[in-house]
Amino acid sequence: MENVTRHLLQVSEVDDDSKIDIFSSINVSFGFSGISGSNLVEHYVDQVHSNDITPAGRRTTSTDCKNRKVADGVGTNQKWSVGVKTADCLPILISNFDGSYVLAVHAGWRGLARNIISASLEFLERETGEKNDYFVLLGPCISPDCYEVGPEVVLSLKRCWNNISSFDHDWFYKKGRFNRSYVDLSLFACKMFISLGCPAKNIVIYRSCTFSNDKKWYSYRRDKKNSGRNWSWISRV
Repeated sequence: MENVTRHLLQVSEVDDDSKIDIFSSINVSFGFSGISGSNLVEHYVDQVHSNDITPAGRRTTSTDCKNRKVADGVGTNQKWSVGVKTADCLPILISNFDGSYVLAVHAGWRGLARNIISASLEFLERETGEKNDYFVLLGPCISPDCYEVGPEVVLSLKRCWNNISSFDHDWFYKKGRFNRSYVDLSLFACKMFISLGCPAKNIVIYRSCTFSNDKKWYSYRRDKKNSGRNWSWISRV
């Protein structure tokens, strides 16, 4: 755990998307769309909180709604924008080192507990032949101060972490009321990436809380069934 914590110091955290420069050295564009934004996503999937990742294709196009692929991540080596929708969950945008392959991932606590981080890296290795040489952007999600959960969530994430590391796992949550806890989805995902070999210096956390920022982001926890969805996308240029 000491190594992971030390490497975490190399991770960048920003609170404004204009400060994100993780993809500046490669031909990749990205974006986030909330309450006032426009959706530029060309390929996406039907998300079900799984750990399934799929290549973009006919069944992921924005115009094919009858037989859309069921998964929680979509990637491509074509010049298409791939994206995911969220309303408190964590969107993850990834590119390989030269920008020739991009991937968008939807990661709520269920997806994280089902090890979608590991599944994403394995998918990228199969698609690109490269291992861990990636840029990772962890997008806007509910902040740990607003994300109070029951013990089953913490237990599920602990089990996932134990499959990766034997180090202590009390770092991603703090005690809340009664038997509840406050969980940091971004921190959990970040340390998973680092533990699986992704360089910490290649990771950026965009800290913008979907729950508390009601002028910018949709939030299911805040607005319940009336909530819209935020979009996060990435594309080759």
